[in-house]
Amino acid sequence: KWGTLPESIKEGLESIEQKFNEMKIDLKFLGLSEKKLLYKLEPKENLTCGSAGTIYRSHLEKLVKEKFPFFILKDASPVAVYGERA
Repeated sequence: KWGTLPESIKEGLESIEQKFNEMKIDLKFLGLSEKKLLYKLEPKENLTCGSAGTIYRSHLEKLVKEKFPFFILKDASPVAVYGERA
């Protein structure tokens, strides 16, 4: 589904994943496809929707741009789906 992550960038991505793990957020880089770095961001304790989710995604974007300025982040996290009554 997603392209594999090159060995040359895995160490840098793992250090970013570790920083999020320390914040009780499960971050997983899924693959790389045409300069798009796909990731999944899920909370271990609280929700990442709303302002908290925006803050985490902005922080992730900053960290990735510092190490890999040529990648475009693409969120592959599950999205809540609301029914007609919501």
